[in-house]
Amino acid sequence: MPSGLVVIAYHLAYFIPAFGGELPAWRLVNSYFIYYLRFIPVFYAGLWLFQNLRSGDSLVRVLSLTMLGLVTVMHLASTFVYWLLDKWYGLGNLSEAFKKLGSLYLKEPSMRSWQDWLVFGYDLQELQLLLFPVGLKMLQYGLSEGQKKAAIERQQIETELRLLKSQLEPHFIYNVLLSAYASVVPVSGRAAGYLNRLAGLLRYTLYETSSGFVPLKKELASLRNYLKLETLRYGRRLNIKWEQSGPVAGAGYIPTLVLISLAENAVKHSADAHTGPSQIHIKLEATEQELHFTITNNKPARAVKRPRQGLGLPTIERRLAMLYEGVYPYQFEIRQNQLSYGVVLRIPILVSI
Repeated sequence: MPSGLVVIAYHLAYFIPAFGGELPAWRLVNSYFIYYLRFIPVFYAGLWLFQNLRSGDSLVRVLSLTMLGLVTVMHLASTFVYWLLDKWYGLGNLSEAFKKLGSLYLKEPSMRSWQDWLVFGYDLQELQLLLFPVGLKMLQYGLSEGQKKAAIERQQIETELRLLKSQLEPHFIYNVLLSAYASVVPVSGRAAGYLNRLAGLLRYTLYETSSGFVPLKKELASLRNYLKLETLRYGRRLNIKWEQSGPVAGAGYIPTLVLISLAENAVKHSADAHTGPSQIHIKLEATEQELHFTITNNKPARAVKRPRQGLGLPTIERRLAMLYEGVYPYQFEIRQNQLSYGVVLRIPILVSI
């Protein structure tokens, strides 16, 4: 606290007129106000630097770069203030401290001696007044990030527990499907094919999606498998149009089940929501770096059935944000009108995970 008062008193000394001269009160007040006004943009510039540099860097590097940026911004702000005061009042009409410092800040770089460049030390000294507010903001950020991290870890633990509790039933169903398939093959090839596809889809969700990412070609194969099952279930009432372009076989990785979840949502709100004809249009464009996936379903004139409950689009959107926000550019957009409902997805294809 005493050191803080000393610093403030030290700064106030610059506004005391030189002995033997007079400085009008209004000029003193205006100079004082403009001088300290520069701390506002410097403060917010420091916060912006800290918040935008923190991702993926060590704390020491972030703090060092933030301090370097603060000194630079402080120097520019001080130069602007002295330039402004010189234009308005003339440095010669201000206190001796303003004259000396102003002449250093406004001196042409080519005319400066090496001692003149020590003015950056004054910029560093000026930042003392910002140590408390900036430190407080950093402390608030640290506490907030700690709470977010704890919440994410808690959510992950809860998810793992739910998955653990649900393992028995899916594995049991999978084994039963295999047994049923073996029994049905001699009786009905169509029924056996249906069971085989269902077992394949269940195998994919159980054994190939644990890492969070999956090869694009596997996700697409399972998506086609799922759509075939829904086509068998609804018959001619469900019409699916599939357009695909770009390389798939050698493509990289995308989040598991994201395409199947979008397809499940489209079926839920079309064929599953009414008894009339349903259309689903899927357009897929793949490059070596990016997947562009659009799925659109028609809207029923009047829904006669309540759609079955699922995870829904908000869960997919939150998951994509956790995976890509601030790291990779991506797009998740809902487009709808009176006749149709669609989702536009644009995500990076990762080479490795």
